[in-house]
Amino acid sequence: MLLSRNSDMRCGGTAAYFQLLRKVGYEAVDINETAQTKVWLKPEKEYMPYFQQIFKNARDAGLMIGQCHAPMFDRGWFGLSQEALAEREEAILRCIRGAAELEIPYTVIHPIIYAWQTDDPDRAKTFALNLRHLRRLAEEAEKYGVNLALENLPGKRGFLITPEQMQEMLQQISSSRMFVCLDTGHAFSVGEKTSGFFSLLGEKIKVLHVHDTFSGIDAHVLPYTGVGDWQDFISALQAYSYSGTLNSESSVVSKLPPQLQLQAETLTCGVLKELRSCILEFG
Repeated sequence: MLLSRNSDMRCGGTAAYFQLLRKVGYEAVDINETAQTKVWLKPEKEYMPYFQQIFKNARDAGLMIGQCHAPMFDRGWFGLSQEALAEREEAILRCIRGAAELEIPYTVIHPIIYAWQTDDPDRAKTFALNLRHLRRLAEEAEKYGVNLALENLPGKRGFLITPEQMQEMLQQISSSRMFVCLDTGHAFSVGEKTSGFFSLLGEKIKVLHVHDTFSGIDAHVLPYTGVGDWQDFISALQAYSYSGTLNSESSVVSKLPPQLQLQAETLTCGVLKELRSCILEFG
């Protein structure tokens, strides 16, 4: 179980940044730069060299690349025109094709929401939009041999926030290339536990975004500093023999001044090391 980190886009995917991650003890990385819609919408002769250099920097630093993150519908379908929705979908499709060329094990995708932190007045429409959209992504993933990991979202007003909702969507999509990215902070924000997701989704969970939070919000704080049940997390990973990366998505580093980056990354990685030790102790 490799210790992993979602990359900080403020650092631009530089060689020095990935070398710092390796120095403090990380063994793998989740490339976040691939979530940039505007980059994927450039000509291929521009976006592929850009991403190839970032991936080379990570690998040259001795980091295994466990996953990348596709562009997201961060504003939701309520705030986007049909043209904008289609443009965002095209960026994700290009990301899937890029992931095939770059040989990325998993590409994390978000569902389409209605609007951020707003009650959804038409969940039937949101479900239908997602079913069509996610089936299209799965079709492309199957064509190019790419594994997708659908992420649960935060907030009681969100979409795909419970294991039951995730299970229903996966059954409707019915693709051998569609897996799950379990975001612990998102689950904790709505009162869910890690064990609840594993009990329903089991072997479909291939990717983790590990962080803590507080009720009703998406705080991305360090494990043990929010409302999360970390003993339940440890027990669930043991019980279901999870073998993917242990990937931190805590944003504590991005909230501190650059001169504290080394100390912050050392602390963040140290918390992951403790979690891994507890998981492997009786796993």
